[in-house]
Amino acid sequence: MNSTSFEPKTIEESFKKNFAEYIDVFLNFQSTFLSNLNTRYKNLDNAHLVLLFGRRAHETILRKRKFDLEHDISLDNFWKNLESISQEKISIIQIADSTGLPKETARRKVLELIKNKILTRKNKIITWSPNDEYIKTYRGIAETQIHDLSIVLKYVGNFFNLNLETENIKKIISKNFSFFWFHFLETENQYLTLWTKHFKDIEVFLIGVNIALMLSQKTKLENKSFDDMYNNPENTLKHSANDISATSISEITNIPRATVIRKLNHLVKLKLFKQNKITKRYHLTPEFFQSSEMRNNTEKKVFGLFSNFYSICLKALISESKKLF
Repeated sequence: MNSTSFEPKTIEESFKKNFAEYIDVFLNFQSTFLSNLNTRYKNLDNAHLVLLFGRRAHETILRKRKFDLEHDISLDNFWKNLESISQEKISIIQIADSTGLPKETARRKVLELIKNKILTRKNKIITWSPNDEYIKTYRGIAETQIHDLSIVLKYVGNFFNLNLETENIKKIISKNFSFFWFHFLETENQYLTLWTKHFKDIEVFLIGVNIALMLSQKTKLENKSFDDMYNNPENTLKHSANDISATSISEITNIPRATVIRKLNHLVKLKLFKQNKITKRYHLTPEFFQSSEMRNNTEKKVFGLFSNFYSICLKALISESKKLF
């Protein structure tokens, strides 16, 4: 198939047509990825900063290809590459702008990460230079993330009958780790920043993802289009058992239950979610779909971000597959 078939607009059209099925795959990935980050870094604001520094590091590593086309950018060579580069200076204001966090919050989170020996400050330059314990656990975590992302990419590839095998995708990503991970972290950082600015609290967003996931697990069987789901919310919400308890959300996300309840109450006040007074479980409301800002963020911004990311990945996977397999 011609690589022009994988242009962002074509991918976006496929998303909209198969939205109920796609969003279930996507939300599953985001729930797992963000929940694991929340556990590893103690909170999602810290994790967001690490993603930002990671993106900048991978971008710098990729520049080595300007002078040596065969430079090893694999997962195996990652820490050697990181040690060999000079990480560029970034200010607290730039960090705040890049993450959507208030300046003082960004400053406080940077200090936490320095204290935990994940970031380092030397001569007023803040860098991602984790300690040995962090490095030892990184490989297994990275391999899990690569596996989970490979499942998403295989699903997207199926739109175009590419028949990409998950194991082959994993091998290609691992071999070209800094290429794929730069583009992934660039996309994920913009995605998190979008919702941080919207909700003013990224934990609120993660809680919302897991409530939405309960519905997507039901609606995927009907595979409704984006317009069908958003234009007919009452019909979309007809499914029973599309709700979830605060306890389950806490167990999935590793956010303390009391914090989950407090933030759920905020979402209920926004009329995006509702609590069943008998079961005490939470579910989406028609207002969630009718919110022009929620729809605009999803349709105009999130689709664009990830369609572009998948386009880059599919073209790279096809090119590398011809070389390797």
